[in-house]
Amino acid sequence: MSASYRVSHDRSSGYSFTLTGVSEETDILHRCPTCGHAAEPLEREVDPNYQGPLVPDVVPDRDAQSAARVGVQVLLETAQGRRSPAAAARVAAPTVVRYVKALRPALRTVPGVRIDRWHAAQPHKWTVEANGLVTFGRPRALAARFEPDAAGRWTCVAFRIIDGGAAPMAASLQRAA
Repeated sequence: MSASYRVSHDRSSGYSFTLTGVSEETDILHRCPTCGHAAEPLEREVDPNYQGPLVPDVVPDRDAQSAARVGVQVLLETAQGRRSPAAAARVAAPTVVRYVKALRPALRTVPGVRIDRWHAAQPHKWTVEANGLVTFGRPRALAARFEPDAAGRWTCVAFRIIDGGAAPMAASLQRAA
């Protein structure tokens, strides 16, 4: 008996494909209808009661996430003029330092920059991605990415303060002042 697919359509769920014509005894899970390739049989039993994640999560590295928080704080203080660009260079890549230097004229007159909300996650062991809400004048989004450098220090490789409007951030800050 050859395998075939039965196609059905439902307005709520769309198209569904059901494999027909395969006996229960066969070790072939299904055959590709285009090329005929058969998937390999499972090598181990799957526990039907397993409720855990499909992919094991990365155990969060609290030191890395803390280094990201401190790094973002240093970058914000450098952008505001309370720290030197050399301080930013110790925690960030050269492209990020240039970005922070470009923010300095706009943020120098703002009385305080604070991180109101903060979230850091590790999509894999060697990356920390962070986002937050910073307030200077009005709330703005912040995004940063940290990776370890050759010496093993967590370094900011991407950093942006995202203004909600279409106007550049410097222009909106000058209007607010």
